[in-house]
Amino acid sequence: MIREKMNSDKILFSSEFLREGHALYDNLYLSRIVVGTDKNDSALVQAAETFAGLLQEDAIDTLIMGFTEVEAVKLFTNTYLALRVSYFNELDIMLKARD
Repeated sequence: MIREKMNSDKILFSSEFLREGHALYDNLYLSRIVVGTDKNDSALVQAAETFAGLLQEDAIDTLIMGFTEVEAVKLFTNTYLALRVSYFNELDIMLKARD
């Protein structure tokens, strides 16, 4: 959709993985770098690798993948983090009710 809107095939997608209350730390110390691009375009894959290299210092994982896959990673990560927050909120409610 963005490629059509911008009328360009030269698009990279890089998700950010920021935790609430830790955004600055998460930006400065990336846990993973995920870059989406057209895997059939070798110039874009090279650009994605260069972009990831600029971001990479101590990042644990660097992944270059297609647009669909990178979008799925972002959605699954957000879902996991939301589930984790909900779980600990419910646990906190249960512990407070017990007291």
